[in-house]
Amino acid sequence: MDSINVGIVGCGFVGLGAHVPAFKAIEGARLVAVADADSDRRDKVVKKYQVPSAYNDYSELVRDPKIQVVVIAAPTPLHAQVAMATIEAGKHVLCEMPLAANLDQVDQMIEAARRQGVCLMPGLNFRFTPNYVKAKDLIDSGALGRLSALMYREWIPAKDLAKQWPPGAWMWSVEESGGPLVWTARCNREL
Repeated sequence: MDSINVGIVGCGFVGLGAHVPAFKAIEGARLVAVADADSDRRDKVVKKYQVPSAYNDYSELVRDPKIQVVVIAAPTPLHAQVAMATIEAGKHVLCEMPLAANLDQVDQMIEAARRQGVCLMPGLNFRFTPNYVKAKDLIDSGALGRLSALMYREWIPAKDLAKQWPPGAWMWSVEESGGPLVWTARCNREL
């Protein structure tokens, strides 16, 4: 199997906690670069995972000719901007959810990816976490009987959420991220 060279933009909560270790462990994937404006976060990832290249600016990572796929794990207000630069560079995109702050940006991203002939894929990395894998194993084994519905709710400690999204952070701004309630309502409506 040929290797695919991956670059990750964002070394925070999701980038460091999910994508970096996953791409270091996936056979056929080579994590070759990370980008984060926070040098402490970026350097921590580089040191812990021996990542060959690191950038302060995502646009430098996007221009790196070694990279074929860019994972966007930056804050939501940057998703469309980073995705468009990546797509225009002719690289595939795995973008954390939500894809962008509004549906017009998402439509632009989709159209650009079609024009460039690259993949634009939303990331939902939790499907491979141990709790979901165990739940799937239980369902597949029949240990829970024949299910007609299943609901899972995850609780993240308030101190962890407060650290990730303090008051005034981008997550709470409808203009920057769509806001937490807007995306929840939109997702429920589309189900």
